[in-house]
Amino acid sequence: YLKVGLGLMLLTGRRTTEILKTAIFHKVENKVFEVVFEGQTKKGDGVNLPYKIPILAPAKEITKALEFIRKERDFALLTNSQVNTKVANGLNEYTKQLFNTWLGTDCTPHDLRKAYIALAYGQSDKKESFRGFAEKFLGHSENSELTTETYFKYTI
Repeated sequence: YLKVGLGLMLLTGRRTTEILKTAIFHKVENKVFEVVFEGQTKKGDGVNLPYKIPILAPAKEITKALEFIRKERDFALLTNSQVNTKVANGLNEYTKQLFNTWLGTDCTPHDLRKAYIALAYGQSDKKESFRGFAEKFLGHSENSELTTETYFKYTI
């Protein structure tokens, strides 16, 4: 389930806890590579409005993989911090094994989020700036320059 989780992190740009515990992906009619995402962590003030995100695999496969993870391990009763603590070592090890050639030997699960935004932006129509795209699809507030700047590391 951890390897599948890493795949979903790369293909959706979602955080570890979102994939393992809070994320819900709703298929969008007539859209293969887009879902409505809800379950965002780190939103602040408990605000969690669903929004559309591009995905890098068909929605059908994304939802099937998420169902697999939830059947393998149930993290619903753990806090978000407990989820991260419980899986951190395994996820970090698998990330290095699977992605170090591509993302560098010190890659972490968070680097998959950075890679996602670079890939998703590369496939977009580029009608908006990279920063605007990152803010919108990662659920960041406008003018979140410092946070969004971390995503400039990876470009197509």
